[in-house]
Amino acid sequence: MKNVGVQGIKNIAGGLDRFLIGLAIVVIFLGAAMFGMHQSVKGGPKAERGTLDLSAWDFRADGTVRLDGEWAFYPDRLLTPADFANGRQPAGKRYIQVPGVWNGEDMKGYGYATYRLSVRIQPTDRTLSIHKQVIRFADRMYVDGKELASSGSPGASRKSYEPGNFPYTVSFVALGDKIDLLIQVANYEYPTGGIALPLRLGLSDDVQMSRAAQTMFEWAGAIIFLLFGIFSLSLYFFFQRRLPFLSFGLFFLCFAVLIVMNGQRMLFQLLSGMPFEMMWKIKDLSVLLAIPFLYVYTAYAYATGLARRLLLYPAGAIGLLCLVIVWVPYHVYAPLMDGIMLIFMLLLMSLVLYVLGLYSKPAAYSKREIKMYLMALVSLLLLQISSAFVNQGDGTFLPSILSDVLGLSFVIFIVAMLAQNYFSTYQSMVKLTAELQAANQLKDEFLLRTSYELNTPLQGIMNLSQSLLDSSAHLPKDRRIREPGQASDHPQYRIPDVQSGQRHYRSYPDQGRPPGGLAQAGGSGRLRGDRLRGERVSGAGEVRAARASSRSGEPLRDGGREPAHAGAVQPDRLQHEVRRSDGHPGERSPA
Repeated sequence: MKNVGVQGIKNIAGGLDRFLIGLAIVVIFLGAAMFGMHQSVKGGPKAERGTLDLSAWDFRADGTVRLDGEWAFYPDRLLTPADFANGRQPAGKRYIQVPGVWNGEDMKGYGYATYRLSVRIQPTDRTLSIHKQVIRFADRMYVDGKELASSGSPGASRKSYEPGNFPYTVSFVALGDKIDLLIQVANYEYPTGGIALPLRLGLSDDVQMSRAAQTMFEWAGAIIFLLFGIFSLSLYFFFQRRLPFLSFGLFFLCFAVLIVMNGQRMLFQLLSGMPFEMMWKIKDLSVLLAIPFLYVYTAYAYATGLARRLLLYPAGAIGLLCLVIVWVPYHVYAPLMDGIMLIFMLLLMSLVLYVLGLYSKPAAYSKREIKMYLMALVSLLLLQISSAFVNQGDGTFLPSILSDVLGLSFVIFIVAMLAQNYFSTYQSMVKLTAELQAANQLKDEFLLRTSYELNTPLQGIMNLSQSLLDSSAHLPKDRRIREPGQASDHPQYRIPDVQSGQRHYRSYPDQGRPPGGLAQAGGSGRLRGDRLRGERVSGAGEVRAARASSRSGEPLRDGGREPAHAGAVQPDRLQHEVRRSDGHPGERSPA
């Protein structure tokens, strides 16, 4: 294992890989930032025994404040402001840390209770606001005796309550230097109940601006992922039916839904009329399906054989789990979500290690593309770790700015990876186009060099014979005999000339062949043919004598070779024979 680790941080040349070293430094820095932010958010005024003193807090200069600390807590009671009228104190009072869950000796995960906090402030005529993020799983808020908002409907039993759990902001004007805050809470869905995330108090403009900025940031991220999802699915359905396009498109769509269903949960408010079960199942499925689609993309884009199967098995198992979630009620599978998210974190870490192994392989894939993909996965892993702090519900959470930065970095690296993928594909297409153009040019040169050789004498004879048969079938016998002789004088059909030109052309070296090809090299053959045409064979006797000498063993003239034109068509001789056959017996063959 030591050798594998050392090789993982070394490049191909044997030196330390600066990219991996830089990535490790960034991860360590972000881990330290998480720890530092976790420690810093514990500062500020804290409530003690149900009272928070903000008399020294200037909302204009100091901004918003978190309502953390010890709240008065009344388990198994849904109290109203009337129960505290005239200074009355209902029985069963406890103190509980907020934010946090109420699971303990007094209460289990399921149940109902009432929270109460008294806040001392500097008198002001400015409008104040309180922002509530996550209270599991139904709540109703009273400020100074007035009901201002609710999420769902708290009840003393499952039948009498309605779950909600979406963020909201209330605004009010404080009547003096004291704010009385009362919250009814009920939970019959999730294994932990209570105020999971802190409430924030401040000037209305500051609170509304902060929430609007967070909402805009989340909508921007969701729209970006939605556009990339539509783009990837369009590539799959209209261009290439490749599974990486389909899986990546579905991953982007799931991540877009995940963004708008978490955080400020804007989609919950837009679809407030939708049943609770359906909305929360969509939310959970968007989380559960994101990792499997990412696994499928990695399997078909960067894996083969056994590695691909090992990546597809977890994706298939999670797909079956999603089918189960569709059919069972939310409160049945909700207790399993913490364990499932832990498994998801381990799966994402395994995917990071696999891509890291791809990067260490020399020239296996595009190094830049693997770098971008690896950084995107690391950002996603850190984002999931940050969300895990939030889901603990025990006050250990991180500011939303860190999650925003990690989400933004994930988007940037994914976009860079897709751009690098497109650029690499474009470069490959340009290179392939150049190779095809070069091959096409070589083909043209090959055909130019071999066109004369392909036009063999046999093809010429066949073309001549066919044309004569087609054109002279109706002519008299003498013309049918004369035309072949005339055609034989055409340079295209001089068989010895063509053969001589071919031999002459092939005698040149490859670099020294005439630029005109066989046509230029065959010039000597044509000249030779012209000289031979001047030597007329006057009669058939000379040919017969030459052939008789050959049969008797006597040497022929011209070095024992027949004249080059001995096999040529002799139109004069053929015409004489035709005239004799037509009734001119007195004529003799020319001498």
